[in-house]
Amino acid sequence: FLLLFTTTCFALEQNEKLWLGINTQKSFSEESPWLYLISSELRFIHKNYPWQTAYLEGGLGRKILFNTRIWFGYRWSGHEPYHQFYQENRLFQQFIWPIHPNESVGFVSRSRLEEIMRGNQSQIALQLRERISFEMKYRFVRRINPYFYDELFFRLNRTNYTSNSLLRENRLFLGINFHLSTTQFLEIGYINQYQSQTPLKQNQINHILSFIYNF
Repeated sequence: FLLLFTTTCFALEQNEKLWLGINTQKSFSEESPWLYLISSELRFIHKNYPWQTAYLEGGLGRKILFNTRIWFGYRWSGHEPYHQFYQENRLFQQFIWPIHPNESVGFVSRSRLEEIMRGNQSQIALQLRERISFEMKYRFVRRINPYFYDELFFRLNRTNYTSNSLLRENRLFLGINFHLSTTQFLEIGYINQYQSQTPLKQNQINHILSFIYNF
């Protein structure tokens, strides 16, 4: 039965990538419910021209009931600096809900709505991202916590450059949080990233080594 289909139906591109990031998220003061975040990341791919993406993101948040938080922010990113460079402007709104059933484990749910405007396209793409993360505290070495998350990306409208599939992307992270101090840690691990086919590229599975410094 499968031989009746063309091989392009099953086309799948695989890539090796490296993501290097730095994040900070703090309150304006000890008693203030208002928060700010700044995040930046460089993304590389194992090809002749490795630098693929750079972004800078900022946001303003507020603590509300039961330690939940709401955020509003903006991200600028530059893509493919060596070939067909384009910029992207992204607005986001997100809701974060931490759940700590006991002192040994912690879950965090993040729901994020994004409005994406690409410099080389006229349409605005809308997407919903849902991420569930899980951290085990001090299970192996005192400063090292196993850390995992899975994040789903859902298409909310149709454009000429995004996937027609409802599920646009899935990211599965397996790694650790290495705590340097009470306020600083390194998030180190492997991301398996699946991206569904778009009019501009075929299905992709990317194998990503990720290093993010948080302070």
